[in-house]
Amino acid sequence: MKTKLIAVSLVIFAFLIFGCLENKGDVTLTEPGSNRKIDYNGTELMMELNFWNIKEFNGSVELVYHRDNATIEFHANLSDIVMREPYRYVQGYPEVFYGYKPWTGHETRGELPKRVGVIETFEVILNYSLWHERDLPINLAMETWLTAEEKAREVKEGDVELMVWLYSNSLIRPAGSRIEIVKTPIVVNGTLKEVEWEVWVYCNALPWDLITFRLKRPIKSGEIRFDVVPLLLITKEVFEENPCRVRKFDELYLEDWEVGTEFGGPHKRSATFGWQISKFEINDGR
Repeated sequence: MKTKLIAVSLVIFAFLIFGCLENKGDVTLTEPGSNRKIDYNGTELMMELNFWNIKEFNGSVELVYHRDNATIEFHANLSDIVMREPYRYVQGYPEVFYGYKPWTGHETRGELPKRVGVIETFEVILNYSLWHERDLPINLAMETWLTAEEKAREVKEGDVELMVWLYSNSLIRPAGSRIEIVKTPIVVNGTLKEVEWEVWVYCNALPWDLITFRLKRPIKSGEIRFDVVPLLLITKEVFEENPCRVRKFDELYLEDWEVGTEFGGPHKRSATFGWQISKFEINDGR
């Protein structure tokens, strides 16, 4: 009996030690489509190796969360890419997000989804850096889905995809048409600035409507801090003034907040790039 008790105790002890080591170790994704929740400085986030439009490829890809210094890194060296939908201008969007993501139903603990009309402040802080081969179409973009149904499993007519392009090169542009340029305040590397955004709208083409804010002067690396609410107010005005399908914008739910990179194109068969996030914080005014 004593021998059995000792054996059981050793098994339990080993399990606890292994669990502790696993919780303190890095989190690494290498399989396209894989995802994993992480505890990022007390905030639950989801990492997702989102290669939604790549059927197959050769090479390597890695999305890693380093717990010791709270950084999230992505590296890709892809060749012989075969796209699922060859006419699309995006091959994938490796990302990190907070909230609830339609399409997958994955979610994190927190304050999202939240109805647009009750959001008084939604500040995002992001410290990032990006590198890529010269001829690769790529951006570094934030996005959210705004849906009539809370925790929607699909995005449909009347819903909105809102993108915020912090960086993009000349080989990629937002879908739709540029309709205006607007200004909002953001803090860049500790300095308050008023920046210009190109506003692009793509209505009545997808099952949902799309609006993109693209920085006129792209920021490839640095720390940015801004309140999303001014962009939400501009979005409301745009959909009131243009023949899109969005109605009662204030009643839509802001489902999540995502950060990642769209990359590739119909004629691009390779991609070498990477990024690092050393700070990602959400302040919703609580």
